[in-house]
Amino acid sequence: MSLSDWTRQLTDEYLINWTSKGLFRRAGKIADKHPGISPADPSLPLTLSIDNFDVTLADTDLAQFSCQCGTLGSCVHQLAFLLKLRELNENETAPPAEPFQPERWCITSREALDQTYGRGNATQAIKLYQKGALVTFEPQTDHCVVNVTLQSQKSYLLHLPATGEWSAVLCSCKETACVHRALAILMLSITHNTFSAESEAAFDTLNPEQAELVSSVLNWLQTLTQTGTAELLQTQVDQGAGYCTELNQADLPRPAALLSGVIESLRQILKKYHQASHTRLLDQVAETLLHLHALSQPVLPQPLSVLAGQHRRLYRPQPKMTLIGLHVVFWDDQQGGRGFRYYCYDPQLADFYTVSSSRRHGIDPSWSPHQGFHDSPLGTYPLSAVTFRTFEFAGATSEDGSINASQTRSLKLGQPVSIQMLSELPAISIQAQWQRLAARLAAPTAPAHRDYLGWVVSECRQPFVFYPSIDRWRGECQSPCGSRITVEIPAPEWTPDIQKRWDSADEMVLFGRWQIGSDAPRLQLISLLNDTLIQETRKEYLHD
Repeated sequence: MSLSDWTRQLTDEYLINWTSKGLFRRAGKIADKHPGISPADPSLPLTLSIDNFDVTLADTDLAQFSCQCGTLGSCVHQLAFLLKLRELNENETAPPAEPFQPERWCITSREALDQTYGRGNATQAIKLYQKGALVTFEPQTDHCVVNVTLQSQKSYLLHLPATGEWSAVLCSCKETACVHRALAILMLSITHNTFSAESEAAFDTLNPEQAELVSSVLNWLQTLTQTGTAELLQTQVDQGAGYCTELNQADLPRPAALLSGVIESLRQILKKYHQASHTRLLDQVAETLLHLHALSQPVLPQPLSVLAGQHRRLYRPQPKMTLIGLHVVFWDDQQGGRGFRYYCYDPQLADFYTVSSSRRHGIDPSWSPHQGFHDSPLGTYPLSAVTFRTFEFAGATSEDGSINASQTRSLKLGQPVSIQMLSELPAISIQAQWQRLAARLAAPTAPAHRDYLGWVVSECRQPFVFYPSIDRWRGECQSPCGSRITVEIPAPEWTPDIQKRWDSADEMVLFGRWQIGSDAPRLQLISLLNDTLIQETRKEYLHD
């Protein structure tokens, strides 16, 4: 590449990414004080005196830069040198800017990564890919911005110019050759089907502690299949619940979620609940056994990130999205824990998000869920300010739909909402929700811990009836499309106020979570939403 072509790609944005805004401003002031470069077409290597320090550029490569000031990494004198170098092109008619073409950066073999970033970085990049690192690409006119988020939740910003050598890729970590660059090129190549990481390296395997734990859980499940549930003991169930905790602690959340389903079915059978199902238990045990056997293989049949899963609270940056603030639920348990969970809805994706906070027994005794909700910030507003209104949000969310309020980047309040607005949302229809629910459950990597929230517009409702055998209240309602929905409330959550609003003739939206069983999905009620509740809530929080 010629010197003039190389300097043209050194845009202000590129140089700021290479250094920083502050250093760029200082370098501009220094460059203005120095005379221009002569001759107009210099050859390399080229040496200039900047502020009494000799700066030498040996080749069209930022790595081939040296300065007598002795600063580690890039310095203000090198940056001023480049700004003077760019002046050589000011009197030339610049050719049309070349658009960013990802194919120019894609690789077709492992050797290309090894030669450029080192075999160690290339190997680590493949491992990060297999563990589920998040890499997003934002193509611009003459470059591409790459965001890399690792499982540790650390994020890095990379800059890929439209043209150039491998060394022209910049990373916010400021290292000369880093694993983040290798990961970005790797993901770009995988996305455009020019490279397959699976064909170049074996999938990760479990570490010895994880392998021993998986073996113990397999033995426990195999013993259960041999003895059956006729003489099931509480100690067996407690041991299985302990394994769930250990699997989560060992970074194996997917098998932990599968095993928790087995444990819940065993508890229902042990307590002789009406909804206990041996058929469902057998399906759950079979799925869990198959999953654990896959993890036990010397060479994993799928990436570890798929078989092990990802913790539900791994927060990743999200671009701006418009949400609807719905309702807050306060709770406490028999062990003295307490907290709140606030629900939001994304009408574009027809999905739900939550903001929650809680305290265990004995932790922060003065904290109360109600005051905690009022004091909890979301950006520059209190969380209560977005109740029953639209708002534009940019921040961080996790796989299970949790919002990390502390990582909110921006928030802008929108218009208040009403029951009529909620009921007219297209995705609120029962058919649309059940189709989406079926597709999610049928996905090969459906997260077992996902909260399947939903809602029903209801005008016609049948009275609640208490069923002692399952310790629940059940009622029935009819949606505008004619679907009849069974609605249930756990006995401890039933209140006379719920009964009063249920019996009213008002149009309302029933908000809850879908319960999947052998029959049609049932809605476990979280809240009854109507205009009266919306008005009372607005009056309480005084944010209108």
